[in-house]
Amino acid sequence: MPNFRLKIKTALDAEYAQIMKESLALSELRKTVTDFETAKAYNDKVAALNARVDSYEIRRADFQKEAEAFDASLKNRISQPPLQTISP
Repeated sequence: MPNFRLKIKTALDAEYAQIMKESLALSELRKTVTDFETAKAYNDKVAALNARVDSYEIRRADFQKEAEAFDASLKNRISQPPLQTISP
């Protein structure tokens, strides 16, 4: 995988880890919701995280399509028979 694809994959993995960390934090925060104000603050944070997840999923799907296309083209190049040389 060329270097730029590795950088994209690494960035996506880091973002996924951050999203999971925030999701766990929100699960803990949910336990502290006791009234309308804390519920509203919690819901706002959930909505913001959901928007980030949606954005992440679009970029992840785009990366997946591009990676699959790259893999297919590589497999195609590998499966091509070698050129035959003609002896004089």
